[in-house]
Amino acid sequence: MAAELNIKYVVDSIEGNSLSTTITGPDHGWVEYCNNRGQLFYADAVSEDFYKTCHQHVIDIITKHAVEDNKKNLGFINHLSNILINDEFVFPMFGEVSVSNPELKITTGLTRLVASIMNGRTAHELKTVAFAPKGQTVSQLQNVKPLTSTANFEKIYNLADIDYEISMSDGVAGDMSEFQFDRSVLKYSIYDKKDQALPHTQVGSNISNFWGRHIKKDKVHLNVRCTPEVEKLLQPSKMFTWDVIHEKADEWQWSYGKILGAYRKTEVPLGYDESQIHLWLYDATEPVYVDLLLPWMTGQYTCCHTKNKKALFFDTSTDVTSMQVVGDWVK
Repeated sequence: MAAELNIKYVVDSIEGNSLSTTITGPDHGWVEYCNNRGQLFYADAVSEDFYKTCHQHVIDIITKHAVEDNKKNLGFINHLSNILINDEFVFPMFGEVSVSNPELKITTGLTRLVASIMNGRTAHELKTVAFAPKGQTVSQLQNVKPLTSTANFEKIYNLADIDYEISMSDGVAGDMSEFQFDRSVLKYSIYDKKDQALPHTQVGSNISNFWGRHIKKDKVHLNVRCTPEVEKLLQPSKMFTWDVIHEKADEWQWSYGKILGAYRKTEVPLGYDESQIHLWLYDATEPVYVDLLLPWMTGQYTCCHTKNKKALFFDTSTDVTSMQVVGDWVK
């Protein structure tokens, strides 16, 4: 079957006028289109330096959404993060480098990236597809391989018999100088909407309301318990402040009795500035970024702990509830 080119011009007073071209036929997929103008690569890991860049970008995204009270995107982050606790994403992240900027820029799958970091995924667990101009490679990827065809892409990511959409854009010249990935979605899924985040606005509103009750002097204040060694791993935060009570390493371990005891009411009234939310850290060995906790808490539960039981967060200002398991934002 020969390839067929269809050209369509649409006049639309609301959406604007547009000229579009569609090519149908074998060997005319999106990978072939990109590889005729450059080279696509794929990898299951990124470099440690790029991972640090991604990690900071995730903190910045969460902080920005929190400061702007962006409820729908906070809710969407919570939704995808909860999925990743027990499942894996089908699609990788998508990004590109350019002639003028060899630094990889992730432009599609950013919320998947945020969810991955919130679940403690490492540099060796970030699946990525990237476009590079001819003659360039993508130094930020590890064990990088060329993506040879659309069929090759569908085999690698187990997309046989799955409908999906990958959207890209470029400048009018079409020389890939302004190329970027815009959207990647499984068709006919719950994510196949013009605004993927909108259905999760209520969850985001719950997150905002929960933390809003605990803001004192523009920040959320925590009572932290951990060993002196773990305290050194706590990283500066724009959203949180904390006081630390030190525990002895040989005595500090997970205890349901201590957790329940923390909910025990006292006859002495608490002062206005006395925080009633607590973060207990156990055996952490990597830097602790408290901002990653923020999108996990919706207020449905007063207590949550990471799957690896290295972090326990609870709120004693309300009655005790069952515990919610969240992703390993502390390692």
